[in-house]
Amino acid sequence: MKIAICFWGLTRSLKFTIESLQDKLFLPLEKHNIQFDKFIHTFYFDGLYNNKHGNEKNVKLDFDEYKLLNPDYFLKENQDEVIKNINFSKYEFNNTVYNNRTTFRNAILAQYSMKKVTELVENTKIKYDYLLFIRPDCKIVDKFNYRNFLFAKNNRVLSPKFGKSTGLNNRMFIGNYNQGIIFGKSIDYIEEYTNERVYIAEPFIMWIVKKKIFPNKKMSIKFINFKFQRIRANGDVARLDRRLNK
Repeated sequence: MKIAICFWGLTRSLKFTIESLQDKLFLPLEKHNIQFDKFIHTFYFDGLYNNKHGNEKNVKLDFDEYKLLNPDYFLKENQDEVIKNINFSKYEFNNTVYNNRTTFRNAILAQYSMKKVTELVENTKIKYDYLLFIRPDCKIVDKFNYRNFLFAKNNRVLSPKFGKSTGLNNRMFIGNYNQGIIFGKSIDYIEEYTNERVYIAEPFIMWIVKKKIFPNKKMSIKFINFKFQRIRANGDVARLDRRLNK
């Protein structure tokens, strides 16, 4: 068995999460002789990082922090240049007025980054058995159970039990190779999705699974016990994740 572990987005807090990733994800896989390659797509930009939604103010990010993962494959792009080439309005539903346009923009950038890391996987020409997506700002609470892959043998996709809102957790996903490629390229379907509704990450992921991964048959989702907390650039735990500490 060989797995592609895919990370995407800014590595704003990897220095706070790397130990948990090593101890509770990579090490359990190694102990059970599961081979894996690590992929990451990330950004860099000039200036300080600010995210009002996460109470992150004027943080100087280390854009070489991704190296802590010791990735097998990586791509780093200038975020400001990427933004110039994205028509964000095409992902809006009926000229939606968002309360926080920065949050909306960041969500689309995350989808862009996810597609780029998925393309890195494709470019290897390796037909991995499974693709595991997880964000680098996630501090893992539960040790990953390698037996989870047994649940995926019958073409099930795996998703955490928490953080579903009215859909599926958008920060972690496991599927076979073909399922993972569809999930990783979710941005390609946002325009279709927003023809009828506002883009919100969790419902959108459920729609992807239902309409694109299982278009002609009943959805098969296994919800697994695998908790993790989002860590902000300043080291704080995201408010909604504070209860996920045991």
